[in-house]
Amino acid sequence: MVLQHPDNLIVFVTITLTKTYSLMKSNMLRSLFAITLVSATLITFGQGKEERDLSSFTGISLGISGDLYLTQGSPQKVVIQAENNLDKIETVVRDGVLQIKTDNWSSKIKGVKIWITMPEVEALTVSGSGNLLAETSIDADELELKVSGSGKIEIPALEGDEIEAAISGSGDMILAGTADEMEIRVSGSGSVFAEGLKVNECGIKISGSGSCRIDVTGELDASISGSGRVTYYGNPQVDARVSGSGNVKKGDR
Repeated sequence: MVLQHPDNLIVFVTITLTKTYSLMKSNMLRSLFAITLVSATLITFGQGKEERDLSSFTGISLGISGDLYLTQGSPQKVVIQAENNLDKIETVVRDGVLQIKTDNWSSKIKGVKIWITMPEVEALTVSGSGNLLAETSIDADELELKVSGSGKIEIPALEGDEIEAAISGSGDMILAGTADEMEIRVSGSGSVFAEGLKVNECGIKISGSGSCRIDVTGELDASISGSGRVTYYGNPQVDARVSGSGNVKKGDR
């Protein structure tokens, strides 16, 4: 049996402890770095859901890609959810209109969902590729609807006195309910699917290849420039003017 000299044993133990400490320190630093990286990632991505406290509004302008779910009721409430860059979504009320937009970040924000409750609805606008869906009946004396781009507005239950609907681009509107008077303008290849909307008096103007389907009970004034199409239901008095290959015809249920 060989006995080690005490000095050699001390040196061996010291070296071993030093290596163990260095290893523990290295592991701690790696863990700390990982935690810092995760925290930084969460801050950068900015995912989650939040409620925005805003002044009152009667109109909405959706200027980003995403899905907006609208409820007419009280109290007013705005909730926004995104998979990333939630803090880059701006919500500003100007002249009674809630503007939802972002500065050069639209293509980088994913999974946007917005829930809005508002007492009065006077104007709804979608710019770009966003979608707006009314989850409750929308009751309005005067209502302005606009789609610019490839977006969509869908209102399954609408009750209005005077409605103005305009599409510029390839967007769609899907409307159902009742209205006294309605003006529809389509510029481009967009479509208005309103065969479920019963209107007393309706004026339609289409320039391009757009289309419109609607139920009219009283008077229909339709003007087409291009290859657009108007399909009407009901038995209205019709005044049609067509320039190009477009057509105005009565539809079959």
